[in-house]
Amino acid sequence: MSTKRANGEGSLDQMKDGRWRLYARVPVSSGGTKRKAFYGWTRTEAQKKFKAALKQGVVIDVKKQTLQEYLEGWYYDPALKPKSIESRLLNIQRASKIIGGIRLDKVTPDDIRRVDDSLLAKGLSGATRLQCFVTLSAAFRQAVMDEKLVVSPFARIKWRPKVPRTQERIITHAEKVKLFSLDDEWTNLWKLISATGMREGEVLALTWPNVDMEMGLIHVRQTIDEVPFRVDPRGYRLGTPKTENSTRTLTLDKAVLDVLVDIRQSQEAEANRIGEAWDNPEQFIFTRLNGRPVLSTHALWAFKQSLKKVGIWDGDIKSPSNAYIHHLRHTFGYDHLNGGTPILHVSRMMGHSSVAFTMEVYGHISRDTELEAAKLSSSLLADVARDVAANKILEATHA
Repeated sequence: MSTKRANGEGSLDQMKDGRWRLYARVPVSSGGTKRKAFYGWTRTEAQKKFKAALKQGVVIDVKKQTLQEYLEGWYYDPALKPKSIESRLLNIQRASKIIGGIRLDKVTPDDIRRVDDSLLAKGLSGATRLQCFVTLSAAFRQAVMDEKLVVSPFARIKWRPKVPRTQERIITHAEKVKLFSLDDEWTNLWKLISATGMREGEVLALTWPNVDMEMGLIHVRQTIDEVPFRVDPRGYRLGTPKTENSTRTLTLDKAVLDVLVDIRQSQEAEANRIGEAWDNPEQFIFTRLNGRPVLSTHALWAFKQSLKKVGIWDGDIKSPSNAYIHHLRHTFGYDHLNGGTPILHVSRMMGHSSVAFTMEVYGHISRDTELEAAKLSSSLLADVARDVAANKILEATHA
């Protein structure tokens, strides 16, 4: 239902995160007007914010905009995935609690350091602090591009939160035997990730049209993200893979094809059982009992429950809090590199942005391989030297 527009009120639209955005002309201290956005979870809320600003006679001056005000209008980017937008929002909220009241053009490198020190004091990890640091850096970079600032405070910052690289947990062969022995409704999901190295969002977004059973191919073309129902009534949104190299085609062997055949047979049996209640128009491969897609929260809960049942996570069968489905993907990379698969091929199969990234993640395996190669070279050289010495002895004896 439309409402009468106030003087100066412009376009009104709903963004992908569910908020309403109202663009309007507002007076500025330098004279004239400037286009500004007002946000609300309903169109009425956005309109009320605009009308309240006019009623109070507030003069908007970009130079007096606080950091928090700027960040709240900046963080949403429709080109980003929902999880990235959520991450941005979380990080600007963390920063705003500390320095949000400072004018945008008055933020200094010391203020950025204060944010990091405060997050460190709260016990946040280096990785979490780095996310906040990077988010703020991107926000200030955009402010410079929009001519709100002449220079970003990050231009004078030569440090960043340190993130110690820790080796990720590998699921051993014996542990996979235990996990797969459950043979329940989730086992085929664990098997497919273990056999293909696909990301969680990629495998849950798989549809039957993306699988060529005759040729033995999987075409990775999309991902699925869980979103609030106010954003999408389905509770999920389909998007593009993480990187350009993530759009790829994987070759399957018979064992993996057998897993897919088993999934299809079980799915068809369930669809026939519930009849018209079956709801899977997108033809997702991994579905719940009603045909709707399995989402990340469902899968993670099931993964942790499976680990508890077989007690394979660091001996703690009560709460494998540090267990993630990503460990299956990481194990895929480890197993292939440790087994001698060329790193270029592993990088392509996993859809990494570059071979350099694969080297960064699995470099320790490459170094181990290099050490083994060095030992082999040394052994071969010793064998040759021994045979040379033996030949010299024979020659001396015959002489």
